[in-house]
Parts: sequence; structure tokens; C-alpha cells
Amino acid sequence: MISQITLKNIKGFERAEIPLSKFNLLSGTNGVGKSTLIQSLLIRSTRSEVVHYTDRETKTPHFRIPLDLGYVNLGVAGDVIRRNRKTDEISIEHVEDSRSIKLEIIESKENDFLTVSTGGLELPRLKVQYLNAERIGPRTAYTGKTITQREEERNNFLGVFGELTSSYLASRPTRTVDQNLLNIEPRLDSFGSPNPYSFMEGIDLWLDRIKKGAKVASRSDTETNQSIMRFNSFVRPVNEGFGLSVVLPIISLILSAPSESLIIIENPEAHLHPTGQYYIGQLLCLASRVGHQLIVETHSDHILNSVRLSVKDKLLPTESINLLHFFKDNKDDTSKFQKIGIDSTGVLLDSPEGFFDEYTKRLRELW
Repeated sequence: MISQITLKNIKGFERAEIPLSKFNLLSGTNGVGKSTLIQSLLIRSTRSEVVHYTDRETKTPHFRIPLDLGYVNLGVAGDVIRRNRKTDEISIEHVEDSRSIKLEIIESKENDFLTVSTGGLELPRLKVQYLNAERIGPRTAYTGKTITQREEERNNFLGVFGELTSSYLASRPTRTVDQNLLNIEPRLDSFGSPNPYSFMEGIDLWLDRIKKGAKVASRSDTETNQSIMRFNSFVRPVNEGFGLSVVLPIISLILSAPSESLIIIENPEAHLHPTGQYYIGQLLCLASRVGHQLIVETHSDHILNSVRLSVKDKLLPTESINLLHFFKDNKDDTSKFQKIGIDSTGVLLDSPEGFFDEYTKRLRELW
């Protein structure tokens, strides 16, 4: 588990030691550092390569990390390094399973990669399951790429935009779903023995909570190498609207992610009715409960309320919850954060300006 990220002179951050826990909710206005935290993890999920030795005495290897991750392009090194910095050190440090992995960045502003030193240590690739905010919406057909059981262990096996979700559903995984991810009473067969839910039953159960009666099925078309998805047997995704298509990769990932995964999801509330936002928030909390580490970037107070109720209902202990509010200090144009406390009844102990307070502000105007 990643327990802390330290950023020095990275984008808007001058120096920030950011704690992480099992469930991490990132909030704040646009452009204040939430995505920077996520990107500081994602650059370690790519394959880096040794480019040269700069220290002739120690032969310390340097690694080259591309800034074009395929799904997001961070530009050139000068876009990542903080402008007008007061100190020379530029680094990203992760505390992972009680060991520290520090990437000291060697400045080269125009390169489309970061050259980093790790003090002679290896640079282990971070295992992560990431879903971008720009998840794929309704399509007439989707890619038909087959995902093998072995490929389920790789990073981003559903695609960072969820573009492989339909083909994954078409393979009809035979796996069963962890009962703790469904939040229902155990099912028994006619002999009184446990009768676990299948992956597709779990998918439909969560879809039904988001939209009453919703179900999904997908099949492969080998001739065109595509997969065809339908809701409720006959409804094309393009006739269903965006919500179900965009949330389906999240549900599929949570129900099938390798054990104890680091799962990063941006804006899970996208295109969902508030009720759907609440339920997807509940699913994310359950994912943390079964052992995954979650980093969730959101602007939804309904997601936040899911977390608060999960604490009140004893689904998650308070120590596993990490609510981080990011903001910009306009005095020195620096990104900063505040950890928001929460008690065992789900009550928030802090309420800084800009932390999900817009509804209250406008309600006061109305009254």
C-alpha cells in the first residue's frame, strides 16, 4: 500500500507530504493539484529504461520515464517542474509497504521524458488499475479484443478509458464475486449450502441499483473483431444514454480487480443521477473493505455522503478514510491540501472554504 507521497517542486506543489490510507477521496476546485497527485503515481506505472550513467565514479543509473503515457500526455519536463521554485530539489517520493522509492528529477526542460535518479536503486513498476475521467460512452460496437485470465493481472486490463469492458463481459467470466462487494445477504442453494453470485449477476445487481431493472449482456463478433453490447437484451447503448455505459467499467473493474489492487478512478459520478452517484460511492467503499486501496477524485457530495454513511454503518473504520481537500494558496500560487477529519458517526470535523459547501451557500441565498 502507498502510505505517503512527497512532492517537491512538482507542478503547483512546492513541497507537500501527502498521507494516503485505504480509501482516499480527493476534492477541490479545478486545477489545484488533485490530478498531479494521481499523475505522480501513473508515471511509475509505465515502463522506464536506463538511458545513461552520469556519475563516472559511482556509475549511478538514470531512468528515462516518458511523459506521453499513451492516454495522457504531460508535455515536456518543463511542464512538470514547478516554475519560479525557491529550492533546487525536484522529486517524487512514494512510501510503499514501509519502503521509500524516491525519484530525483534531473532538470531538462525541453525533453518529452523525465530523467530521474533513484540513488542506485531499481525503479519498480507500480501495479495500478486506473480509469480516466474520459471513460468511453455509448457505441454501436466496441473492440472485440479477448482478455485472458493472465492479462487480468496486468495494469489497466479494462483499458484506462474502459474501452475493453464490453469485450471482457463478452467472455462471460466464470469467476464468482466476493459476497462483500454486493452488500446483500448470502444466497443459499436448495441444500442450504452457499450459492455465490457470478460476475455477471454482480454486474446486473449494481446496474439495477443505479437504474431499476437495468441489465447488460455482451457478445463477440469474430468476423468483425468487435463486441456488441445490449442493455435489457435489446437496447443499444446509444439509445440508453451515457450513464450506464460510463459507469459499467467502474463496476466491472471493482468486481474483477486482482486482490489488494491500487485502484485510481477519476470522477466516478460522471453522467449519473444523484442516486446512482450514491450507489457507486457505496461500491467504492466496499472495494476498500475487501482489501483494495482506492484513490478517488470527485466533485460529488453524493460520493462523499456514501463514504460518511459507510463509516456510520460500520462498513469502514474511520482510520481507513482519508479525505483530502486541495486548494490554491494565491499568495505564492502554490497547491496545498488539508486533511478533513471524520468521526465514527460519519460527521465531518472540518469544513474549510470550498469543501462541498456550494449547496449550503446557494440555499442560504434562497432563504
